[in-house]
Amino acid sequence: MDDFSNYGINVSGSGQQTALCPQCSATRKKKTVQCLSVNMDEGTWNCHHCGWTGGLKTGNSHSDTRNQYVAPPKTQPNQLSKPSFSYNQLSEKAFKWFEARGISQDTLVMEQISSIRKWVPQVQKERDCIAFPYFENGEVVNVKYRDGEKNFTQEKNAKSCFYRLDCLKDQDVIYICEGEIDALSLVECGYGGVASIPCGAGKVTESGKKMEFLISAEEHIENATKVYLVTDKDEVGIEFEMELARRIGKEKCWRVFYNEYLNEETQKPCKDINDVLKFHGQEAVKKCLDQAKEFPVEGVRTFQDYKKEIYKYKEDGGIKGISTGYYNLDKIFTLQEGGLVIYTGIPGSGKSELLDCLALNTNVKEGWKWAFFSPENLPVAYHFQKFAEKMNGTPFSKINGERLDITINHLSDNIKLILPGDNGLTVEDILSKAKACVLRYGIKGLVIDPYNEIIQKRGRATETEYVSQMLAKLRNFSRAYGVTIIVVAHPTKLRKDDKGNIAVPTPYDISGGANWYNKGDLIMAIWRDFKARDNKVQIHVHKVRFKTIGKIGMAELEYDIDTGRYADVHRYAEDMPYKN
Repeated sequence: MDDFSNYGINVSGSGQQTALCPQCSATRKKKTVQCLSVNMDEGTWNCHHCGWTGGLKTGNSHSDTRNQYVAPPKTQPNQLSKPSFSYNQLSEKAFKWFEARGISQDTLVMEQISSIRKWVPQVQKERDCIAFPYFENGEVVNVKYRDGEKNFTQEKNAKSCFYRLDCLKDQDVIYICEGEIDALSLVECGYGGVASIPCGAGKVTESGKKMEFLISAEEHIENATKVYLVTDKDEVGIEFEMELARRIGKEKCWRVFYNEYLNEETQKPCKDINDVLKFHGQEAVKKCLDQAKEFPVEGVRTFQDYKKEIYKYKEDGGIKGISTGYYNLDKIFTLQEGGLVIYTGIPGSGKSELLDCLALNTNVKEGWKWAFFSPENLPVAYHFQKFAEKMNGTPFSKINGERLDITINHLSDNIKLILPGDNGLTVEDILSKAKACVLRYGIKGLVIDPYNEIIQKRGRATETEYVSQMLAKLRNFSRAYGVTIIVVAHPTKLRKDDKGNIAVPTPYDISGGANWYNKGDLIMAIWRDFKARDNKVQIHVHKVRFKTIGKIGMAELEYDIDTGRYADVHRYAEDMPYKN
């Protein structure tokens, strides 16, 4: 009988699992990173590092399930193919074109830039093209083509990785460009550790789908101490630069500017590094790199450093949050990108259920992806059931096979699970895994549910001191990576009001003292009257650091036991975007 062990994959249980990859883990510097995703139910696997995919079964068919539910079915990943590439010397016309852009024949030959006839989909005909081979471990894994009208195409089903990926290995300083021509410009000027993204910047909302290339360079980026972002300085390029910095970590990123130099054809500032090389030469390129600026992550700054941000802040009306998906709740609470939320409530009040709803709502409305460290929601199949019922608006037993596949695919793309393993995780462990999720998937939210499941290695520190240090680490991470972090903390004592009912808990009821109140950007509690016969719950906001994202107050929602969904007590059109 076919089994995962036949392929060297060591897994057990059901659902989505991670494991060491028998193809590449032994050769990696970080040999313990579990880079292989295994779907135990479908019998399939995919390595996020080397691209190895496979399955125990073949020939499965998938019905057309369009127009059902909130997300289309995810197509099965294509088997990666390696293109056939042989170096052909560039035509005289192509050599002259590169020469006009400041790139010499020696550089082009060294990089195996070739001339080839290629079918160009944009014009539906064959054309003379320039071919840029993409190498990984010395093998060509993709080829990108460009014709004379700046139409681009790539090999079908080839790997998405950096152009010049191999050149990043063992480099302390890395230069990431937006295109192959910019990368060749730096090579021409004598720089090592130069690579470019394979797909063009695109808008940030679109680029999240195109950033798989970061995975193949993950170790190189992690090992580098400096990463220069040599992107275009148009609006799209700047947006993309900011997203790259967020994923890589702003503390090691440097921004390169070209506005000191004019494009002599347009009489406007140069928008990329090749413009600088073409019109002003190699010394100007080196000056741009020498004058690169750090991202303002740490250290002493002046308001002048933030002049653009201040004007934008004024135009936007201050810090804004995004909708929770509930009209009543938005009046007192919105989600701030890069904020720390402290969330408490009495047992059985529905804390975790509401967090699942917030993750689904923000995913649909804003495209946010989330990571969950939620040991209380294990096993994984149980947590999936709760998400699936909310997503489909029906009890789990009534979700048929096709809808279940759609749900698994959609949630796998947008919800990542940080599992505690056999020995649990420290806060440092959780943030390390969350950082990887930012880099690989671009998550915008992290849920820690609950705090007391974190392994505390506090040495001689008291619990109060440990809580202060832990919350500082979480808040610093949320600021640095633009990730909203929601920490669930159970109250240690349940007070009663003057009527004998359990009172609404406050942050002062959580073990660890006033640090919960002091460190949180927003503090909220969920409460319900267990004596009442309805399913109404109250959300109480105790603190809001920024008045533009909420206010102290109470909102009332109603809970649907069958589906796990919440809705405003007075129904509004924007209740719960997941609808049948």
